[in-house]
Amino acid sequence: MTDSDLDPQAAAMLEELNAGVAPPSSTLSVATGRKMLENLFAVEDPEPVGTVTDLEIQGPNGPVPLRVYLPDGEGPFPVVVFFHGGGWVRGSLDAYEGPCRLLTNETDCVVVSVDYRRAPEHPFPAGFEDCYRAAEWAATHAADLQGDPDRVAVAGDSAGGNLAAAV
Repeated sequence: MTDSDLDPQAAAMLEELNAGVAPPSSTLSVATGRKMLENLFAVEDPEPVGTVTDLEIQGPNGPVPLRVYLPDGEGPFPVVVFFHGGGWVRGSLDAYEGPCRLLTNETDCVVVSVDYRRAPEHPFPAGFEDCYRAAEWAATHAADLQGDPDRVAVAGDSAGGNLAAAV
């Protein structure tokens, strides 16, 4: 692979990391770590999807924000409930906008991204409870989302992968 084969966003991220801009994660305050992840994953020109809708569902201790990405075309589509990474402390709907759009387009699935409560403000099991509730909601409302209720999956990266396995 040559440098010209590398996605421009990936190349920019690697250049920033290789320049030593990112200090060790353990040395950052919660707020600084969150902002750094937001900046690292920022997408200037997000790829288009069919539609994007922000909504809230009732969670065990208040509202749980969701962002629903629909692919172009006619459903019913498979549904993926996505839990972002970030060590249970970082990550958000906005930080994962680019990856969720890519997942929607590459899989031709409805993607329901979950903005679960994060530590340290909300210790375990708060985030897990939000994710579990979101997965229940997505399964129950799949048809309302142009999704197929018989094809609902959970997924995530890093801490989100742990949450997906737990759900």
